[in-house]
Amino acid sequence: MPSYRQILDAPCILHQDEKTLLGLCAAMLTPGSTIVEVGTYTGGSARILQAACKGTCALHSIDIADHVNPRIVSKDSFQHFLGDSRAFADCFQGRIDLAFIDGDHSFQGALTDYENLRPLLAPQAVVLFHDVDFDHIGVKVFCDTLVRTGCLRDVVQASRMLAGTHVPAAPMPTAADYAETIRLQALTYAAEQYQGVCRCEESQASRPVFPLPQDRSRIRFIGRGCLGWLVSRLFDLEWASFIDSWQADDPDCSYYVCSYSKGAIEGTLIHQKGISPSRIIFVSPVQASLAILDDLLLAGGVKTAKTATSEMEQAIVPSAFMALPPDMLQRLHASGYLHQFFTSFFFKG
Repeated sequence: MPSYRQILDAPCILHQDEKTLLGLCAAMLTPGSTIVEVGTYTGGSARILQAACKGTCALHSIDIADHVNPRIVSKDSFQHFLGDSRAFADCFQGRIDLAFIDGDHSFQGALTDYENLRPLLAPQAVVLFHDVDFDHIGVKVFCDTLVRTGCLRDVVQASRMLAGTHVPAAPMPTAADYAETIRLQALTYAAEQYQGVCRCEESQASRPVFPLPQDRSRIRFIGRGCLGWLVSRLFDLEWASFIDSWQADDPDCSYYVCSYSKGAIEGTLIHQKGISPSRIIFVSPVQASLAILDDLLLAGGVKTAKTATSEMEQAIVPSAFMALPPDMLQRLHASGYLHQFFTSFFFKG
């Protein structure tokens, strides 16, 4: 067995219990097994997998960019594939005994990586996913549905890491399966322990949605993260027109800030760019949630449907939300679930 300290000391952004679960799954493989990881980044998890199997397994790690840090792991110790999981699957020959999916943290990203690797999985293969939590709700919806529909069995979860045994006979979930998972999650999210930054206070529940003037020639939108992306989809704003705060060079423009980094952006705009505070408008998570709520209740979900980026997502969203009664949608807004879902489910970050 590998040294327990080798696993726990690996330089990567995993909780100690996540490192333990990942290492244990790799250590249980028989010599000659094949491990495939999606999402190499700097190589921390590859180092755990390599140490846990003591170099007796073939390790393939997939990433669309090369950020491997030689101080963390040597490229000589594994096969580093530059590309996506589709390109890897097209050229890989053999069976996968352990798959670790930790790439694009959107729903479509998790779905695509799993669908690409699934035909290559050996019977009884172990499949692991990282970031299975409400902060990465697309991954959570996907994994919860795999478990609920029997695609994975003998499931173990440690913090944000989920591991299960592959069931080849189980069919892939349908849009209706994912929609039912979302409905069940929404009920769970209303519990106090899940309510976070986007929970609405009673006084905020009917705050007006932020107004956008007809003439937008003197408006700039700041925020290249998930909140900015959501605002761009809801209001038909070109995503390419969203900028970072350091790009704000016109003091005569008004700046709509769609970001969780409110303090840092405000400091940059005022102190470095000389923008008057009166020209800075902050778009809050509550306001974004209200825009979604109003659209679902009053406009048939026309704007909300635009958040979907794939055929599967376009089938899921109406099934998941349009059939809900108004009082349920109000509760989902108040708990923060509406914002949490539409911010994280589709965003590729």
